[in-house]
Amino acid sequence: MPDNEKTEPLAKGAYRLFLSNITATIILAVSSIVIGRLLGPNNFGLYTLALVIPGYAYTIMQLGIPTAATRFSAMYSSSGDKERSASFAYNMLLFEFIVSLLLIAALIPFSGIFARYVFHRPILQSAIAIALLALFGQSGFYTGLSALQGVGRMDRFALLQILQAMARLFMQVLLLLLGFGVLGAISGHVVGFFISGMIGLMFIKSIYAGVRPRNFISDVNTALRYAMPLYLASLVSGIVPPLQNTLLASFVSNSEIGGFGAASNISVIISLFVFPIQTVLFPAFSAYKDRAKLLDFYRLTAKYTAVFIVPVASITVIALSSPITAAVYGRVYQFAGPYLALLVLPSLLAGFGSLSQGNLLNGIGETRKSSIAGISGAIVTLASLPILIYLYGVYGAIIGSIAGQLVSFAIAWRMISNTLSGNIRVSDAYRIYIASFLSAALVYPVTFVHTYPVITVLAVGLLFLAILIPFLALTKALTRDDVAFLDSQFSRLGFIHTLLKLLIRYYNIFAR
Repeated sequence: MPDNEKTEPLAKGAYRLFLSNITATIILAVSSIVIGRLLGPNNFGLYTLALVIPGYAYTIMQLGIPTAATRFSAMYSSSGDKERSASFAYNMLLFEFIVSLLLIAALIPFSGIFARYVFHRPILQSAIAIALLALFGQSGFYTGLSALQGVGRMDRFALLQILQAMARLFMQVLLLLLGFGVLGAISGHVVGFFISGMIGLMFIKSIYAGVRPRNFISDVNTALRYAMPLYLASLVSGIVPPLQNTLLASFVSNSEIGGFGAASNISVIISLFVFPIQTVLFPAFSAYKDRAKLLDFYRLTAKYTAVFIVPVASITVIALSSPITAAVYGRVYQFAGPYLALLVLPSLLAGFGSLSQGNLLNGIGETRKSSIAGISGAIVTLASLPILIYLYGVYGAIIGSIAGQLVSFAIAWRMISNTLSGNIRVSDAYRIYIASFLSAALVYPVTFVHTYPVITVLAVGLLFLAILIPFLALTKALTRDDVAFLDSQFSRLGFIHTLLKLLIRYYNIFAR
């Protein structure tokens, strides 16, 4: 077990961040589901494609500024210079606003060219032009979040996350119900980001009364010098998602792209299971100086991450990918079930430390190694996408992404082994895999019962949980010490902890 001083329960700020992330993710998921259901696969595919060019543009325009906003705002704030901290954050927002306006002005005239020659769908011209307007709001929202994190205003950070999700949900659903179709969904997306971007600016201005954009040029130069190396590293991986959809536009139908988008959105929900363990355990990496203890803690995080992720991924891949897709987006999207199964597949590496590799390397200051692993995987994905998408369509896009993730995982594994003189022990996680796979296999026949997809998902999910917990106890994949540790770590998570206590009581029936 880690030292007690390294494993204090979740702090108040982190708890607030946890709740806001969960809430915002759920709200955005609801928004995506409503849009997908109201538009249908074909129009949802058009909606997805319309957001590709803004995706490229935002990846390019960041210039690492959000990272710099967090770093320097935190530095000035910790030194007691609140005015300087707020001024720097304000300057970063203004700079990103300026860059976004320049990009909007430069790209909108080419909307017709993008629609006709890049996506081969002239009907997208107006949609792309409208979607590009979101860049202005995105710059305020994302840079605002980073700046608020830097100055330590996690209450405002949490509120801004939730407000952005609610604004997008309200505007998109409203315009869709009014009959504006794809253009309505995109306009709601733009307005939602504009509202949250303006709120982000207001929050930054409220940190210090009378804040002014002093030393604007100097601050921008400082930020660019610091962030450019990190920006170049993230740029390569950042263009992978929009490139996938760009290539898909040439080889598959709108409906297939819509199905891919729906499956991708569902796979993101797995982050709800990742975020608690990241919030509780991963920040402690930077606190360890002893490499032997750090290796032990790394193994511990991998095991507990696997307890959360491997069962969810296992039941999704083996039994529920198609029922989940149909339950969430409607039966018309059921064809996207295999997409979801493939997208979730890399999550099964959680027991081997895949989700904590980057946090570990960054936490001990090995950012260069972390960047190399990420860039290498992105390059493999970028190089393989054209031929794989040409041959296999959406499946090729997912396979290319998986190949890149495997390369990143393998390189990071090697780097961690060299740095810590050790790595994850298979013996620490294999029981979790056995318990998860057996439980998923046992409930799989239930999916053949003809009923509503929602009922199938709920019934199979509850039955899976009822079988999994005894297996975790009987195989000793989860010991009493493990359960006590998790109980202590989640003691401040309110409702989440209450649910965990119920599961622990059930576990104790079978534990020996």
